[in-house]
Amino acid sequence: MLAKQTASRQAGAGLILLSFAALALVIYLPCLDGDFIADDYLHIAGPGEAPELFACWLEPFFRVPGSGEAQYYRPLTLFAYGAVTRLLGPNPVPFHLLNICLHSLNAWLLALIAIGRLGSRRGGAAVGLIFLLHPLQVEEVAYISGLGGLGACACCLGAIWAWSNRPGRQVLPAALMAVGLLWKESPLILPVLLSLAPEAGERSRRERITPLVLLWAVAAAYLLGREIFLPQLSLLRPETSPLLPRLGASSAGLVTTLRLLFFPTGLHFYRTIPVGWSTLSWLGALAGGALLVAAISGRRKPGIGLGIFWFLAAMLPFSGLRPLYLQRDAVFWGEHFSYFALGGGGLAAAGTLRFLLDRKGWRRTLPPATAAIAACLGLLTLQQASLWSSETAVARSAVRGEPDLFRVRGFLAEALDREGRCLEAAAQYGLARRLLARHADGIAEEEYAPFAAAHLRLYLIGSGLNLGRAGDLLGAALAGAELMRLFPDDPAGNFLLERARAGGLKLPPAGQGGTGPAWELLRGKMRQEPGGR
Repeated sequence: MLAKQTASRQAGAGLILLSFAALALVIYLPCLDGDFIADDYLHIAGPGEAPELFACWLEPFFRVPGSGEAQYYRPLTLFAYGAVTRLLGPNPVPFHLLNICLHSLNAWLLALIAIGRLGSRRGGAAVGLIFLLHPLQVEEVAYISGLGGLGACACCLGAIWAWSNRPGRQVLPAALMAVGLLWKESPLILPVLLSLAPEAGERSRRERITPLVLLWAVAAAYLLGREIFLPQLSLLRPETSPLLPRLGASSAGLVTTLRLLFFPTGLHFYRTIPVGWSTLSWLGALAGGALLVAAISGRRKPGIGLGIFWFLAAMLPFSGLRPLYLQRDAVFWGEHFSYFALGGGGLAAAGTLRFLLDRKGWRRTLPPATAAIAACLGLLTLQQASLWSSETAVARSAVRGEPDLFRVRGFLAEALDREGRCLEAAAQYGLARRLLARHADGIAEEEYAPFAAAHLRLYLIGSGLNLGRAGDLLGAALAGAELMRLFPDDPAGNFLLERARAGGLKLPPAGQGGTGPAWELLRGKMRQEPGGR
């Protein structure tokens, strides 16, 4: 009898996995036509550039162009890039398929966790289905550079499943966390989550404490190891900007994420949240407090306590403790931040539904409600996934979401340039340069300039042409001088300078002008002209 029940459970779990994989492939089928996009090139997933399979274990994930600053340690992600490229060539399709497979695996693992917590196979499958089809997951799945987050999430979900369902295997959660940290840093939240989460079933004191001690030990060893062996990638350095304004931005980001969980409209490939406190920030603080109270009061209710703690813990890295700035007074907030958090949200929602309904009502109401929600989410996801068949479509959508963020303008310019639409690319580079000068206080321009010399050349040409048309002859001449300095054999710089001269450019008197290589070169060129100063 027991063997039959075990076989039935295994067959049911296998059927869920196959169903999720088939459905994910259908929904994300348009992505298979998409090429590499944006950071895919930066992360060495582009044509002809495969990471070294062994050197990547001692190298940072990438270095900021211009400054050379090392950022992140994700060797398993780089290893996966290199292995796929060497086995199947510089083709984006295998990368997209790998992401889709990992997403299906994550939805399946979440379903297994939910089945154990809710005591219902249908309820657990519904949670996994919502996770699989939610439009907020599109960026992480369709974007090749989301591979690290998908792999780390698989390890996190595997660790939570092992902690909940295999109390005798006390080392397994810590081992999975250690592997996940090689994909991405997000598994660092696991010790926090599982320390706060309610227990699953009866277990001895040793079975409760030992896995948590091992998880905290892995986290400590990881942080100290980076501090000692890769000090340039330390996560222990204190944040220098004031804490309260960062908390305000993060509270506003929490409200934005909650809104998109329930009303997932639009695609914001990049999103920024203003630093400081606003009405939205106070709403976020109240929402966070209410969720924490609900998590504590629902600790013993199936799925609710764990789900809410899960969601809050997944948002913890973006709580203002270590923000990422893309421009002055604005914190970067990407939609992929919510990928792992959505698992907890779905589990909490299913647990709440079960709590509100009696057992009979649960069985009668859940299937049609899940089918209706899944159909709506699937259509929205299919619509957003279709955008990822075109880099330019994704870039234009990003620009619509954040029109004043210089990074998305540069992203659109790179996409247009790769399509051979050079004049449009130059115009976008010029706009990106003006936005950069306006917003990027204290950030060196070359750090966020396009990442190849050919793109930087177009960036400067577009800047010079746009400034000249706007009547800023000095700005146009400086762009030309910088172009001449960086690309001395290129006639475009001299062309911009001659246009500025023809327009009647005169330099400000000595002491009132700027400094730097471009200024010095411009002054030298202007002295060669009779009457120039």
